Amino acid sequence: MKKHAVERTRKVLHFFPLVYLAHEISHKWWGSVHDESEWLNEAFATYSSLLYLQAGGDSTGYRIELAKRVQSAANAPAIIGFDREKAPYPLFRRVIYDKGTVILAALHARVGTEKFYAILAQTAAERVSTTAGFLAVVAQLTTPDTRQWLITELSR
Repeated sequence: MKKHAVERTRKVLHFFPLVYLAHEISHKWWGSVHDESEWLNEAFATYSSLLYLQAGGDSTGYRIELAKRVQSAANAPAIIGFDREKAPYPLFRRVIYDKGTVILAALHARVGTEKFYAILAQTAAERVSTTAGFLAVVAQLTTPDTRQWLITELSR
């Protein structure tokens, strides 16, 4: 693991050990993809850990952590077409972890909790591991407009 990643992990474990644990446990549902769809793996795990905060009654912590990711994701490159092999690690984190998390939070806000959880459940049940597969789940459970909105968000 790279030095800056190790240092960040230490900081996260010191301040948010349960959130970090929730993130890592979430990988059991979202898999461990290391290709162009890696955002599914890391953003889903990150957003799941924020939902854990919220479900545990820490809505303030949820908002603070999401706001950090919104700030980090500002002006980050598009997820679709992002080449992780050519990106330095800090940019990789901004796109894959932070921007992906922000997009999932926006999808959640757009469709509501019940529909969003149905999307999560079907994504996990079908072991979706590609962006195209996730877009298909979103199209099946929501509207064509929501699918197109998501494509736009992932492309900007």
